Amino acid sequence: IWALTAPVEEVPLVILQGDAGTAKTFLSLAAGLSQVYLGQGRRDPEDFGRIMISRPNTQTSDPDFGYLPGELENKMAPLMGAYRDNLEEILGGKDGEDKEQVANHVEDLFESKVIELCPLNYIRGRSVHNTYLICDEAQNANKILMRDVVTRAGRHTKIVIAGDPKQCDVTNLDKHNNGLVYCATAMRGSSNACIITF
Repeated sequence: IWALTAPVEEVPLVILQGDAGTAKTFLSLAAGLSQVYLGQGRRDPEDFGRIMISRPNTQTSDPDFGYLPGELENKMAPLMGAYRDNLEEILGGKDGEDKEQVANHVEDLFESKVIELCPLNYIRGRSVHNTYLICDEAQNANKILMRDVVTRAGRHTKIVIAGDPKQCDVTNLDKHNNGLVYCATAMRGSSNACIITF
């Protein structure tokens, strides 16, 4: 948890790799929420303004993502169930809150843009400031997309890259050749990154 909550100046990049079910996504979201300013009380200067979640789309190639029907939220909806489930679990521990209240709270986080969804291919060209950026399922990204994610960090942005190298769902990637492994290998030994294996 320390790496996920450490100040950006100490650990700007965290790479989480490990088997499915080891809570990589859950921990990333929980740590991110704990550091995002939600408008309650005094703002800590180290708080982030939002959480941005990005991940590759394995249902179609990322460059073709724009051709899917509907608005961006509709295109992303099939990919976001796991995040909603995790957020409901994180936020559902309060006494007296029923499932509908928790689901509404999660929906409010998305509607108010405290949590923003961004397809991985759409992150190119953006400068992301004051953000806790989670790139999930990174084993399904190629090296170029992974480079695009890491180079998007602007002022006061922390990047968390998570995935399981053995769970590649893209035909031209495998457990040795994917964006997650590429990033972890390139950043090994760097003082700017913390690599955690689950």
